[in-house]
Amino acid sequence: LSATGQLNQVDGLALGGLVVGLEGPGGALWFDAATFVVSAALLRLFVVKRRAAHDVGAPSLGDLLTDTRDGVRYLRQDEPMRWLIVLAWLMLLALVAPEAVALPYARAQGQGPTVGGLLLASVPLGAALGVLVVNRWAPRVQVRRLLPLAALAPVPLLAMAIEPPWQVAAVLFALSGACQGFMVPLMSTFTLLAPDAMRGRLNGLAGSGFALVSILALLLVGAPADLASPALAVVLSAGVTLLMLAAIWRRWPRRAIELCADRAFG
Repeated sequence: LSATGQLNQVDGLALGGLVVGLEGPGGALWFDAATFVVSAALLRLFVVKRRAAHDVGAPSLGDLLTDTRDGVRYLRQDEPMRWLIVLAWLMLLALVAPEAVALPYARAQGQGPTVGGLLLASVPLGAALGVLVVNRWAPRVQVRRLLPLAALAPVPLLAMAIEPPWQVAAVLFALSGACQGFMVPLMSTFTLLAPDAMRGRLNGLAGSGFALVSILALLLVGAPADLASPALAVVLSAGVTLLMLAAIWRRWPRRAIELCADRAFG
């Protein structure tokens, strides 16, 4: 989660929505394919080839299963790291909801793909601004504010209950996205707490779990969006996320995480 990466998403989503509106889905796909060709040409022309530091070959399925087992075993023994990864996965229902319903919400408002692209872009725009703000805080302050900032992310989405105009929805999505800045201290603390020998396995486990839970969250958001309305799907996602946060609030090992972060950040 970086400001540069989020701003790249803003550009791509907004431009993609505009191209779809002007040329249709087929033209947008051709445009997208052309950008990959240009990217490949730039990489070929300007990126210098370098020899890999170590050539250990591709891991086997057995290696991957062993790494996963070792990662799970380690997380069972390390409470601060376990809760950090649980928080990241738990938040996904609210984090993916705006992007999951952006296009159908635009259609429900009588708008086309250009507005849908703007709604999609509002989330990473807010996230980019949130990352810039959080990065200005001292590391210890970031860790101390991690859980409260995460708890704020679903709050703006509750206002979707009134099915506001798309412009207001974009602002609400951006506000929620700004609170995604909690991922900055979460990821950095998780990485720094991991032992050198386990860092790759633990980050791989966290990342693969994040991707899997993201898929499940998208499916869960999509069901009420289809059966009822996109706005209701967002409100339900935000409400359920807040209930889950309330359930873990007292169990959150705040002091243990702060002590570990103090040692990690020096």
